[in-house]
Amino acid sequence: MSQPPAPRIENQIATPGQAQILDQSGNVVPILKKQIIANGFRLGGESWSVASTGIGGSRAPARRGDPVVLRGEGLQPGSLASIYLLSTPRLVGQVAVGADGRLNVNFAVPSLPDGKHTVQLNTTLASGIAVSIGVGVEVAGEVSNSAGTEHWIVFKKNSSKVSKAGRRQLQKALTASTSQSEKLVVVLFTNARKSKKSQKRAERRVESIKAALNKLDNRRPVQIQIGRAPTKASINRVAIYAPGMTSTDAKSLLRLAKVSEKQRMKSLRQFRAGSM
Repeated sequence: MSQPPAPRIENQIATPGQAQILDQSGNVVPILKKQIIANGFRLGGESWSVASTGIGGSRAPARRGDPVVLRGEGLQPGSLASIYLLSTPRLVGQVAVGADGRLNVNFAVPSLPDGKHTVQLNTTLASGIAVSIGVGVEVAGEVSNSAGTEHWIVFKKNSSKVSKAGRRQLQKALTASTSQSEKLVVVLFTNARKSKKSQKRAERRVESIKAALNKLDNRRPVQIQIGRAPTKASINRVAIYAPGMTSTDAKSLLRLAKVSEKQRMKSLRQFRAGSM
């Protein structure tokens, strides 16, 4: 069995958001497509692409403990791929490329000092060229142990009334943290067309939630977002997060809606980019 690719010390990127690809001889491989999104990056050539979610984005530095998803396609089936974080090489993922030429790796940002680092994917393209793909990233802070508490309110169809069970969920969210300064994040959905009827219903639900929070004597800041539901099942669901929100929390927004992985990742990107 072949050995997994070793780290390439020479392929370190000093500037977050910058990228470089080297072949096995140290020659630069052209990047034909490059996009830095709010919470990740996308790179590509004529017949291959690599994308991340959770690290390398433009919105904010990654935090120690943040979950990361790295995907690739157009790679050599059966070849081994390794993912490192440098400057001191830290192996964070290793996987065999699938028969369809794709890879999917999940890992958490390890315990690194605050500052600039390189996430490096070393793999083999479908053409047989071994490459080292390096992207400059920044790490600062860590995920709070208290973050990620998730609560759900489920409205009856076409109803805007917060039920007793919904008020209990709000109470749980409010008491999940003793700090009155931590933000409560509430997320509602309209239908995919974002019709006027659906939008008005979501707005009425917002007012109902605000009224319920006032009755519970809430003094914490509240952020309310309205997004498009990818399935009918999620239209009547409201997600509440307290105290903090991570990318893992954002994934959970649609878990109960039983959407496909493709839909979930698309909604996650939209949510974290603030475009939902």
